[in-house]
Amino acid sequence: MTTHTTEPAAQSVAPIETDDDGTWTPQDAFMHAMAAGEAASAALAVGPPRCLSVRKVLGGGFEVDLQFSEAPSQVKDFATAFDVPVERKPHGFREDYFYTEAHAVIRGIPVHAWTLTAHEPDPEDEADPEATVETPAPAATDAKEQA
Repeated sequence: MTTHTTEPAAQSVAPIETDDDGTWTPQDAFMHAMAAGEAASAALAVGPPRCLSVRKVLGGGFEVDLQFSEAPSQVKDFATAFDVPVERKPHGFREDYFYTEAHAVIRGIPVHAWTLTAHEPDPEDEADPEATVETPAPAATDAKEQA
């Protein structure tokens, strides 16, 4: 019996395009941001986000935003998947609303996962109390407001 072996076909993977200075081209940067959003969503054990958006930031880069519907547990799942801390902070104008969020860098792209809840999050889903950020009340700007 004779077994013939062949060399595996070379995969045609397009190289990452860069400008002359080594930075990503705008199109390639956008595609990397979309891939980062896909990677973030694929890593979630609890299901996809309510909304995934890719936006261009000042300075030319892109970032990804994952929004969840009143689901701190999904933000916690994202944070666990990417080994980043979870933060909880009060809404700036509504004392009964809380943000739960986590930030990661995936494939070189900043990714922000967050949810807004209309109540104090369940302790099982709550962020580490050490990471809670207190937002100071806005300072009075008018002499009438200070009186």
